[in-house]
Amino acid sequence: MIHFTTDKSVDLDLIIDLYEESFIEIKRPTSSKDEMKSLFEHANLVVCAWDNSKLIGICRGFTDFSFVTYIADLAVTEKYRNKGIGKSLLDYAFNYSEKSKRLVLLSNESANSYYKKLGFERHNRAWILTRD
Repeated sequence: MIHFTTDKSVDLDLIIDLYEESFIEIKRPTSSKDEMKSLFEHANLVVCAWDNSKLIGICRGFTDFSFVTYIADLAVTEKYRNKGIGKSLLDYAFNYSEKSKRLVLLSNESANSYYKKLGFERHNRAWILTRD
């Protein structure tokens, strides 16, 4: 049975396995457990999707609980894609930060059509400063 949790104490190896399978275009630092641990310790919003005891999806982000919720990562294992898990994770995150007016994210190019289908609008004023 699929269920969702907001407990950040998920086994780091499960998270790393999920991230290695899910992120193709912009890889996360899965080779460094310290960096991956930091990603989750500093996020104030983590929603996990489980099929019984198997981690099948995750949504990690930041919210001010008043105006905006920023989604840093949305990942669902391949076997569970196209079953509404990603949408449910985003809905859960948005509802968790119930007073937020906006849900904001940067998309991998391959996922642009997915977010459009969910009702997200493209924004032409995003800016990114990247460290080498």
